[in-house]
Amino acid sequence: MLTLLRKSVGTWVAKIFILLLVASFGVWGVSGAIIGGLSGSVIQVGKTLVSPNDYVLAYERARYGLSRQFGRLLTREEIRAFGIDANVMTQLLSGAVLDESARKMGLGLSDKNLASLIGEDETFQDASGNFDRRVLTQQLRQLGMSESDYVENRQAVAVRNQLLEGISSNAKTPQAFIDAYDSYRNEKRVFEYVVLSPDLLMQSPSPTPQDISSHYDENKTDYVAPEYRKIIVVKLEAEDISDPDSITAEEVAEEYEARKSGFTVEEKRSIQQLALDDDAQGKEILKRLADGELFVNILQELGKTEEEVNIGEYAKKDLPDANVGEAAFALKLNEMSDVVEGVFGPVLLRVTQISDKSVKPLSEVEDELRKRLALAKASEELFEIHDKLEDERAAGDNLSEAAAKAQLTPRTLEKIDAGGRDEKGNAVTDLPESTKLLGEAFKTAEGVEADPVSIGNSGFIWYEVKEVFPERQKKLEEVKDEVSRNWVEQTTASSVEKIASDLLSRLNSGEEFAAAYNGILPDADGEQNKGKIEKSAELSREDTSDDLSTAAIKTGFAIAGQKTAMAVGNKKGSHIVLKVVDIIGSEGNSAGPDEITRLDNAVADDLLSQLIGDLRGKETVTIDQNAIIAAQNLIR
Repeated sequence: MLTLLRKSVGTWVAKIFILLLVASFGVWGVSGAIIGGLSGSVIQVGKTLVSPNDYVLAYERARYGLSRQFGRLLTREEIRAFGIDANVMTQLLSGAVLDESARKMGLGLSDKNLASLIGEDETFQDASGNFDRRVLTQQLRQLGMSESDYVENRQAVAVRNQLLEGISSNAKTPQAFIDAYDSYRNEKRVFEYVVLSPDLLMQSPSPTPQDISSHYDENKTDYVAPEYRKIIVVKLEAEDISDPDSITAEEVAEEYEARKSGFTVEEKRSIQQLALDDDAQGKEILKRLADGELFVNILQELGKTEEEVNIGEYAKKDLPDANVGEAAFALKLNEMSDVVEGVFGPVLLRVTQISDKSVKPLSEVEDELRKRLALAKASEELFEIHDKLEDERAAGDNLSEAAAKAQLTPRTLEKIDAGGRDEKGNAVTDLPESTKLLGEAFKTAEGVEADPVSIGNSGFIWYEVKEVFPERQKKLEEVKDEVSRNWVEQTTASSVEKIASDLLSRLNSGEEFAAAYNGILPDADGEQNKGKIEKSAELSREDTSDDLSTAAIKTGFAIAGQKTAMAVGNKKGSHIVLKVVDIIGSEGNSAGPDEITRLDNAVADDLLSQLIGDLRGKETVTIDQNAIIAAQNLIR
């Protein structure tokens, strides 16, 4: 069952319900004050309760996930605009409905299996890959969550997944749907088209001072300098305090002996295996070989080649048939075995190559072992240095002073915005946990002693806001050149769009493509300054093209044969006018195993939605809006 639980982490099941499982701790610094300051329940389904803690954790996780896509922490108002509030409630309500159903069915998880599940979680492992209770404690402390609450939450999700796997494991897509989907996906079309781009215009427009001023006034929000902050950061990871030179030769030798099996390459043999009809056939072949007949001639007589009887190179432990393994590794090079009773019948074996067992000497792996031991030692010391730095801050030192006493080097970010860019617009790429860190830093006032941000389960990063540079409106003098370029781009794009619209109108009135296009772009001499009418290859809905944009292909599949349409082109400011000249239907069923699996998952998703809807209709559901508002008010 644990294997199923671990496998389900990457499936649609986890995507829907992992919001309630906080093992990844990807939240925006939910403080102990928030978690400890709430009581009651926001949702009740039968006897199953969803606490305000669960709501805060789910809300912050959803907020964090969406904020990562934007590169900054979204505000409460932005989150509401994206519908996250409603989505969080839907997820929590769905989880509660399933939890209540699992409770009534008596589903459970033993303490032993739960402990094993938590112990195998990489979130709580040290640098050596072993479960470390101190890491668990530290992560929960950062989250502001008690160990008992975490264990209860983890158990609830594990039990719920038993129910989910039972529903989804045999979900299959009807063949009729697969056929229809396959036909839709593999339909192809051919288009006639022309790409109208700004460089087809006779000349680029030139803005007057009034044009520049008006464009600036109409688009002032495009010319706002974001809020910047000067931030001191101090990073602490095992690599920062690791000292390979402190590891003695004796420690390296001891580690080498302990891990010697990992540096050992077992003996391997290239094996030929000839399957026999019966023992008698094998004995006859062995007699002929003893009389001097060549094995290759016997194979040829049996209609086989040496390549066909080669089963590959194996270590003894890797051979699936123990009898074959014992016999093959008892042979000398090029020696033929007696008849061996294999799992699938009698066989003859021959070894054609032997690669002897070898062990990498200590000299080859000494540096690797020394670094590994130093990292492990540093991981053990990491929390001591964390506590030392925190003690110095508690004694009154600022972050830079405390870092110096802990022998850590502070770093100053002179001016950085919430999206991680400096004043010149360049991304600061070497900042760990940048989205989470900056999200916290931009909620923190100057000089406030803030809690550190966890770097996964491997370290911490402290920050201190030294100065805030508020958002401001840039003056026209600062951005005059930028405004001028934007005006030219906008005006040119509008001109090209007008030309494309005129061409489309001609085509829709019944003109032939070439005739309609003739005269669209006359230059000063009356000659044509235009692109060429092209004909595409056969394209499917999912194909891409250098000339035809994704929007154009999508538009082309939304209209009937011989119809015309217009879409935005790949090049900035360009437009495409196209006509469907041929439609090629799908031939045969080409949906592969991966595609069918994806469709099966979609069916399972639909079944789950229906199940939740049915179960919800049979339960008494109570939602406490006051508790929800109270929880939201405590979210920063």
